[in-house]
Amino acid sequence: MRIIGQDSATHTGKRVVVVYDHDKGELGPVLLSASRLNSISEFMERNFDRILSPSVVASDIGRHVTAADANEAYAFLVGQLTYTEAYVPAKLYLPMQYKELLPISNEAGPWADSIRYEKVNQVGQADWISDKGDDIPTVDVEYDETIRQICHAGVAYEYSLQELRQTAYLRRPLNERKMVVAMEASERFLNKVAIQGDTRKNMLGFLNQSAASQIAVGGTGGTTLTGTWDGVGTPDQILADLNFGLNKIYTDTAYNMVVTDIRVPAAAWTRFTATARTAYNDTTILEFLLRNNISRAVQNVELKIGPCFKSETAGAATTGGAVSGSNSRAVFYVKRPEVLRFHIPMPLQFQAPQLYDLKVRVPGELRCGGLELTYPKAMFYMDKVLTAG
Repeated sequence: MRIIGQDSATHTGKRVVVVYDHDKGELGPVLLSASRLNSISEFMERNFDRILSPSVVASDIGRHVTAADANEAYAFLVGQLTYTEAYVPAKLYLPMQYKELLPISNEAGPWADSIRYEKVNQVGQADWISDKGDDIPTVDVEYDETIRQICHAGVAYEYSLQELRQTAYLRRPLNERKMVVAMEASERFLNKVAIQGDTRKNMLGFLNQSAASQIAVGGTGGTTLTGTWDGVGTPDQILADLNFGLNKIYTDTAYNMVVTDIRVPAAAWTRFTATARTAYNDTTILEFLLRNNISRAVQNVELKIGPCFKSETAGAATTGGAVSGSNSRAVFYVKRPEVLRFHIPMPLQFQAPQLYDLKVRVPGELRCGGLELTYPKAMFYMDKVLTAG
């Protein structure tokens, strides 16, 4: 058996093989497994006529020969029977946040076409009466019904029959990257629906709930908000704005709920984490607020603050105004399943491969009911918090 390559001086069990192309010349060294190369050597000696040019005879084995197709030989050598340690960089996308921002519900199940829930409202109250009167106040209970539509979505990946033939001939596993990309595509779809909504299905997202309260810096509503959290706003002004939002939900919910989470544009988040509370200590704006806030004081809730991507353009210029696509938005909310939840009755499921034309497709389906905000007063938008909107 002929030894292929040279043993690596720095990697045990590895050999260095220099790969050549007929037209391009030397392609460079590749670090390969020594045991796999031994297998290649034995395989080539038994099957040299399938790999090399038909003009090569048995006596040529062991000498330098030219492959019938350089690319085919390279693919055979590196792609099939060896393992190349390499890192292929992938394109970077915005991180997906919906599972971090929202409670997820799978309760409805994949068979459901809609989600129905009731909101209870109690009416009536006790009052003064005569000890001989028949005017005793009566209480009652009213129910409001809400029905939420569940919609179908899907994604698929496929292989051509030629890909499958090549894979079978080379005895290598199918590239699972296509399946991984399909799974990521479904996650990005859900992330977009959860955060930004989808007008095609009348679904509202985390950043555009029309029933939630909204006030813009410098707008109407009698506020004294300062904004400019990423610029000239002082720590005292920023803390005053944030405490306004914390107090608003506490009072709007009749002192029943306190804010659990605040999400702000990334530029504001950077300022909170890097700016000192005062010039005389090393406590940042963020650290100070996390230790001193109404949520912790009233209900011992550990407040969470973080960035929300896409919030830079989700706000309105004035209170009660429409989203312009150029104004920033901060979100104060109560992150509890009874307050808001994102419905995914059926997460992504891949079905059996299906043959059509000259391809094999693997279809996947999922069902989504969108974001449900049961208590609108438990969410508050503060808009135009950054210097440039």
